[in-house]
Amino acid sequence: RKIHTEGNKIYLNNQPYYQRLVLDQGFYPDGIWTAPSDAALKHDIELSMAAGFNGARLHQKVFEERFHYWADKLGYLTWGEAPSWGFDANNVESARNFIAEWRNVVVRDMNHPSIVTWTPFNEQFWPDETEFPRFQADIYTITKQLDPSRPINTVSGGVQTVTDIWTEHHYEQDPEKLRQIVFNDGKMFTRKPDIQARPRGNIGFNRGVLNDPFTFPVYNGEIPYILDEFGGIKCMEANPAEGDAWGYGDAAQTKEDFYKRLEAQVRVLIEMSDKMWGFCYTQLTDVEQEQNGVYYYDRGVKYALGVFVLENFKQEFITTKRLTTAYYRGGQEHSKKLLLIHGNMSSSVFFLPLLPELSKSFDTLIPDLRCFGHSDSLPIDATRGFQDWTDDLKELLDALGWEICTILGWSLGGGIAMEFAIHHSHRVEKLALLAPCPPYGFGGTMNEDGIPIQPLGLGSGAGAANKQLLMAVSAQGKQVLSGLLHSFCFSAFFHLDSKTEDMLIEGLTSMKLEDKMYPGDFYYTVHWPHLLAGDHGVLNTMSPKHINLKPLLDLKKKPDILWIRGTDDVIVSDFSTLDFGHLGAIGMVPGWPGPSVYPPQPMIAQTRHFLELYEAGGGHYVETVMNGGHACHLEHPEHFLYTLSAFVAS
Repeated sequence: RKIHTEGNKIYLNNQPYYQRLVLDQGFYPDGIWTAPSDAALKHDIELSMAAGFNGARLHQKVFEERFHYWADKLGYLTWGEAPSWGFDANNVESARNFIAEWRNVVVRDMNHPSIVTWTPFNEQFWPDETEFPRFQADIYTITKQLDPSRPINTVSGGVQTVTDIWTEHHYEQDPEKLRQIVFNDGKMFTRKPDIQARPRGNIGFNRGVLNDPFTFPVYNGEIPYILDEFGGIKCMEANPAEGDAWGYGDAAQTKEDFYKRLEAQVRVLIEMSDKMWGFCYTQLTDVEQEQNGVYYYDRGVKYALGVFVLENFKQEFITTKRLTTAYYRGGQEHSKKLLLIHGNMSSSVFFLPLLPELSKSFDTLIPDLRCFGHSDSLPIDATRGFQDWTDDLKELLDALGWEICTILGWSLGGGIAMEFAIHHSHRVEKLALLAPCPPYGFGGTMNEDGIPIQPLGLGSGAGAANKQLLMAVSAQGKQVLSGLLHSFCFSAFFHLDSKTEDMLIEGLTSMKLEDKMYPGDFYYTVHWPHLLAGDHGVLNTMSPKHINLKPLLDLKKKPDILWIRGTDDVIVSDFSTLDFGHLGAIGMVPGWPGPSVYPPQPMIAQTRHFLELYEAGGGHYVETVMNGGHACHLEHPEHFLYTLSAFVAS
């Protein structure tokens, strides 16, 4: 494991690594600073990671060696810190004791790779008359001599005369004020000493005379900057007033208020990532009178963890010659790479709830396809099948320096993934298909071998969607859109929390309803159901008129394929509610000419037949059936993540 700083960023194994830390004071209700068991130490790390943090600032306590053992095993980054509050460098005995004790801490723990930063002091807000500037420099030098492999943050949130990482603390609760304070017109916030406000209580505070010749250091932008204490939000609904219990600033009254404040605070910090390379939220658990934890003091669940997890990832943008692509990415420190391609009427957010777990093991990339989400709105030439998207994705991978990866495609994305493998098989390590578009096209085919119904493109493509209806539905309120989301994506009785549902609804309505984009053009015909696929737009790419995935069967280098489908999928099914053959058979579309002319499309049987041909040609595939609907990966994420992770890692 290598950790180093370069410019204003921190690198883990030579890759930029944005630190999402939580303040952990290591208190327990029964033992105070003593953990009740080895399992409790491990559990604290698991709780933090479940909330989306990738590490912790171990605050004002020398943590147990077993804690560091579990951090090493679980891949959890930590900052080692000394209990230094109230330390006085002018007291010779105190100074000598500190040097000896700090040396012992560093020597004892320096072989734990999970420790990535040393922090000897906390919140010494100014050097005193004579001793502290020199003492701080001496401790920095001693630490570097003992362990030159790690950066040092000499004084967390205080006046830093010599340091590798600059840190500040600020508990402004208003998100916009926090932005203005921290950004500080691009200079970044630096705390100034104030002897009037703090006459006693910390190093230098008991001395009223400032050393006039001393120039206080300011941040120069040349080393990493981290806001390593912020938030500390108390919530009255989660922690009703109890005696002297407190959090920072005015308490949020409800959990919903808490979520909104937290989300806004994290967003403003992440938006400054070109200048600020991480943050540390206060704090992991409630501690005695401090009731501002992510969890209760007894480690009980206090909040919906998805709120913490998702806000730790920001959407990024990259521009190639073809377009500007919006994407989420996590786990850059890992060598195995995983590309997730979303489906029709969706965007990258339909994979976002899985990103925190996937990024623990894989460098995971989730782009918005053109015409969806926040990527460029550009026309789709459906006569090329899925190749407009595969060309976009190739340029995206080139720009990010990805040579080879595992690709998972969901629904429409499954067809795109297969098309990518056809044209760039040398760049596909493995192929995972989640409820994929049938390989012979969506609509307008019969039998397991996908014989096209004539005329070609009948009852498929953009003719199966009404653009005006889609525009009207998109303009409806949450109740209508929620019903649409649950009807098509999930099995009956599945429940989403309100924030995740809002996020998915935004993704559901993100397609660009424009000419040659979504849904596309179509033609009328005398043949039932009287609609023919056109040549432009998203939906026409899936028509048997244009789709051609058969070359996948002839690849010399055939990647292993994992096929995942849900038991209650109503979209990709042998009885699909979007297939004219099935709708006609159940009387939903009048005039059905019967099964000999336009039978229901056996989508599952077609996919299985296609993959059996793939295996007969030397390939290999595995079919996994999960409980759930079209978005079974969100209904049963544990099952999905286990299955996918085992496939990618094997």
